[in-house]
Amino acid sequence: MDYRQILTDVIISSKTPIVHGKTIIIIWKDAKHLQEWYLTMNVKSDSVRIASVPSEFMTIFDIGNENRDDVCIIALVFGIQQDYSDACSIFHMVVKNK
Repeated sequence: MDYRQILTDVIISSKTPIVHGKTIIIIWKDAKHLQEWYLTMNVKSDSVRIASVPSEFMTIFDIGNENRDDVCIIALVFGIQQDYSDACSIFHMVVKNK
């Protein structure tokens, strides 16, 4: 799977705004769930959770020397627990402010 393309497609189809200083987290149960969801692109599905939080809270993502207020981080995450305590990021990308 091309995770960069998946992230791009999910953001576009969900109409989630790209906001600098925010981290967008898209959570699936596992790789199989992601693949099944991606084939239907059902962005309204309750089985996929999308959260947007201030990037200052997401220090687990290394953005190098960039200022967290100048980037939007988009993370593809697997996790089943409602409190995200079991979340595992398999890919993330940073969109730099132009």
